[in-house]
Amino acid sequence: MTPEQTVRSYWRAWSDHDLDRVLALLADAFVSRSSLSQGRPADKDMIARGFKMFMKALPDLREEIVSVVAEGDSVACQIVETA
Repeated sequence: MTPEQTVRSYWRAWSDHDLDRVLALLADAFVSRSSLSQGRPADKDMIARGFKMFMKALPDLREEIVSVVAEGDSVACQIVETA
């Protein structure tokens, strides 16, 4: 799977509310730094807790990919979330 396909699959898994697939797409050493984690490192366990919180609070949450730019191993995408 290319990096772009991985990113697209990741957001599709979020929209499908498929936590197992979300986590399977993340590398074992995955670390995220986002506004949700206030810039602190978030590992797969923290992503799983956040996912469950979002699905409980926003059961109709959906992600739509608006644009994707991929070059080599780097991928940037614009996502619109609705609930």
